[in-house]
Amino acid sequence: MRKSIKVVAVLAAVGVICIITGVITVLVVRFNVTQCEMIYGVVLEESGTAVEKRSEIERSEGATFGNDSVRVADHIYAIRFRREDDGKIYTFQVLKLRYSKIDALALGIKPEEETRIGIRKWNFNDYLIGFVGRVNDDEIGIFGPSPEGK
Repeated sequence: MRKSIKVVAVLAAVGVICIITGVITVLVVRFNVTQCEMIYGVVLEESGTAVEKRSEIERSEGATFGNDSVRVADHIYAIRFRREDDGKIYTFQVLKLRYSKIDALALGIKPEEETRIGIRKWNFNDYLIGFVGRVNDDEIGIFGPSPEGK
């Protein structure tokens, strides 16, 4: 009986080690892929409240004061860009996270100067349907003007 308990314990320990090793391998591979492979593009157009540098004021019913209240809406930001490697045009919604950098992106991206952006390949493909996708604001970077210039 004790021998069978020892065998089961050893097999369980080996199984746990295999699972942990597999998880670590997957995380390392995913980290390397997301850090190294980038999709680059040149911004053609940007849109949304973040671009207009203002907040939307909305009226809502059922408020405490006079049946009206004022609510400042979240920033909305979208970009249209031409991918460098295939020349196709994509439109992406940039989603605001808790510690947002949407305002910084809106200030740094200048379509008239053909700003070059980069999105990790994994993030680019994750929510892409056709030529429309979405990306979190911390998953996009500005890499200066277009290599071709204007």
